[in-house]
Amino acid sequence: MRSLFLTYDGLLSPLGQSQILPYLRGLRGKGHEVSILSFERDNATPEARTRLRQELAAEGIRWVALRYHKTPTVPATAFDIVQGVLVARWLMGWRNIGLLHARSYVPTLMALLVAGRRRVVFDMRGFWADERVDGNLWTRTRPIHKLLYRLAKALERWGLRRADHVVILTHAAARILGDIPGVKKPLPPVSVIPTCVDLQKFQPVADKLAARQALGLPSGRIIVYQGQVGTWYLLPEMVAFIQRAKRRWPELLFLVLAPGEHDLIRAACTRAGLVEGTDFRLQALPHAEVPRWVAAADAALFFIRPSYSKISSCPTKFGECLACGIPVVANAGVGDVAETLGEQRVGPVVRTFDDAGYDQALADLEALWRDPAVARRCRLAAETGFALDDAVEKYDEIYRSLELSPPASH
Repeated sequence: MRSLFLTYDGLLSPLGQSQILPYLRGLRGKGHEVSILSFERDNATPEARTRLRQELAAEGIRWVALRYHKTPTVPATAFDIVQGVLVARWLMGWRNIGLLHARSYVPTLMALLVAGRRRVVFDMRGFWADERVDGNLWTRTRPIHKLLYRLAKALERWGLRRADHVVILTHAAARILGDIPGVKKPLPPVSVIPTCVDLQKFQPVADKLAARQALGLPSGRIIVYQGQVGTWYLLPEMVAFIQRAKRRWPELLFLVLAPGEHDLIRAACTRAGLVEGTDFRLQALPHAEVPRWVAAADAALFFIRPSYSKISSCPTKFGECLACGIPVVANAGVGDVAETLGEQRVGPVVRTFDDAGYDQALADLEALWRDPAVARRCRLAAETGFALDDAVEKYDEIYRSLELSPPASH
């Protein structure tokens, strides 16, 4: 069965490079005929686009890239949807597409509008409409935002009713899909596929001291944060945790591997009395360089604002840090994070954002550092829960089950 993968995220974006292309290349390696329709931002050179197009063509993957329009938001998105529907319909006829695989909500609307009796995979990723509200991107007071929320939730219900298979990131979210108002039971088959990690790129280092020397890092304790600091991440709380940690380990370095927003991070650390270069260090790196810096640390840290929508969240950095063999300090209320940390014994869970909660987590972290098996447990947790190869296997099973089963009547 030939498939068309629809994504509103660009293949040339960091997300496209880490969380879209590896899966699709894996599916092509399994023998599936894959076409891709993506919406690209203006963040890549024409040379990069040409190079990727040639690479994909050599691998037998057809890629059609449309331009993403950002403003004004509603008309721009509507225009992109119309574009996507027209191009998807053309591709379906030209390539004899039998399966539409839609990543998140806007591509799902495109897929549902053109699917007919073709198979549809609703790759939800998370509760997108609720993320917009919980992240204050849509407010509950503006009429246009209230309308957009209602329309997005209606699309969610339509997708859950019409899809032949649903993919979600966390078990916590899968357990409540059937409780969404207006969703008819039984649900279509549901698979949990978290954001996964290339275990060949993210690996522990054999000699941590030598790795630090090569990077110009000190020999004392290092806690690392990697990734964007944006809407969801609790920067003041993370800095407060580091403040508390330095009472226990005065030589501790907070290593922040962030591609941007360094002024914001620097200001938060400075307000807390942390000194740049001694107490914290900021580093912007190409994604390919991130693994060896993470692996040189003793632990990773991230706090995410808990909310209803975060039940469906699986931070990419979680699996990446575990794959590097370091424990992770994180808060409860985010997807399966707390469950994984507790059951696998690979990091402390912060239950409250106060001195008592931080002190308990720091004591738990210290105990983990005394355990000689913790690095292996972290790596094993990544291998069994976040392996890219396992994700490709699950998608392969979904595709083959839809190819073999008779078409459902919708």
